[in-house]
Amino acid sequence: MPLSRRMTTSNILRIFTLMIEGKIFEKEVMSQTDMDDKYLGCTFESCNMNGMTIQDTDFQHCEFRGCNLSMMTRYSPHFKY
Repeated sequence: MPLSRRMTTSNILRIFTLMIEGKIFEKEVMSQTDMDDKYLGCTFESCNMNGMTIQDTDFQHCEFRGCNLSMMTRYSPHFKY
């Protein structure tokens, strides 16, 4: 049975969005497979995000301290340096 206009595949996937709130990440090497869908009020200290492509991940009210963001590409409207 085909999905109706209201219940599309993208709407179903949004229900299962993972959100991390208020966590402190220290000295971690991050990769696309590690990233959750949304970070709210998190702090990233001395993390390595070198060469990552951030897509469909929101960083809202997050702080980046001493992180390696070199060569990082972003496609998220909520990622603000």
